Amino acid sequence: MKKLITIVVIAAMVLTMFATVANAASLLNFDGAYLTNVADVNADPTNYPAPWVPAKADTDVKGKIAGDGNIGNLFGLDYKYLHMQGWYSTDDALSDIGIQVNGGEIKWGYAIYDANLWDENGNSRTGSANPRRFNLTVELTKEETNSLKMYSKLEDGTEAAIKEITWGYKDAPVIIDYAPAAGTNSPLDGSAIWMNAEGEYAAAEFTTTGKFNKIALTTYWASDLSKGVPVTFTMDLFKFASNVENTLAQTPVKSVSIEAVTNGNPAATLDLGEDFDAGTYILKVSVGGDHLTGDNEGSYMVLDHTPSEEVENVKYIVNCAQAGNKTFAFTVAGYKVDGNFFAANPEDTDVPATQPATQPETVPQTGDAELAVIAMVIVAVMAAAFVFAKRKTY
Repeated sequence: MKKLITIVVIAAMVLTMFATVANAASLLNFDGAYLTNVADVNADPTNYPAPWVPAKADTDVKGKIAGDGNIGNLFGLDYKYLHMQGWYSTDDALSDIGIQVNGGEIKWGYAIYDANLWDENGNSRTGSANPRRFNLTVELTKEETNSLKMYSKLEDGTEAAIKEITWGYKDAPVIIDYAPAAGTNSPLDGSAIWMNAEGEYAAAEFTTTGKFNKIALTTYWASDLSKGVPVTFTMDLFKFASNVENTLAQTPVKSVSIEAVTNGNPAATLDLGEDFDAGTYILKVSVGGDHLTGDNEGSYMVLDHTPSEEVENVKYIVNCAQAGNKTFAFTVAGYKVDGNFFAANPEDTDVPATQPATQPETVPQTGDAELAVIAMVIVAVMAAAFVFAKRKTY
């Protein structure tokens, strides 16, 4: 019975395992969103192939787009295009999907019929009756402020904005979402980290070469709040202190607890509120709540794992019963640096070097020059005392 329930849970996650934005009876889902220099990414907007696998130089912005839609300042990043794949679904009679750049003309013709969005009985798999795919590659404009709006059009001609994506392009310190490794967007291949019991956590130790002010999970999957099995997860950031065990015993320098509504919603973001210095840190993700049962019948959270068992310049520490390759994808919003943002740290020490959190009490040391001065003072005092004593004898 437990295996059957687990299979049902996993099957229900297949079409909702990406970044989804809900609005009443409508759902907007992003399978992927990237900044790229590839102009012909699936150039035919009427075709929907498998989700596009980005190049190493591309930047994943799916989390930002599914959140408030603001990609950030792109000045100095040298990207030319924004690519997005996903689907939009509504209970109304959907006719088309369009886009509008910087308030210009709405261009239509981006709605794609995909038979895979319906089951064998003709019922939508997305939760709303009329889903359509989209497959967009849009040239990035370079105004100081820029806007890309997505629109829906119903069969009766009604048009409505369904999402606005914004970005800036101005000369200012550039902050980039650095990722040690891309995620796979799949919790179903046995390699993902599942957390469903008290005390379970997954952590990543990393060293940066530049300042940063935000950390985020690329995406996640979670038990459904509306079905009575909510899960709350916590993201803690620790400053490295001597070793992993001692570090995790410290008080986090920043922490946030988030109650998941459904997969990837709300976004898993730890906003630091200030610039943190370059150095070595540990990000820890853990679960909590009253519905953790140690299996997938209760509350759970699944992290987006990377394709390999090891990630360059990152050390993973995982304490979970269900974990495959024990890696997970995350991003660090840091100031642009020359070279790698994540540094190797083979000695497993704080880099750059800082003082430990607790210093042993020390006794001030006295140098040779100071000792010489003290000796001279003592000699002078003794000589004065001797002269005074001789005078007292007469």
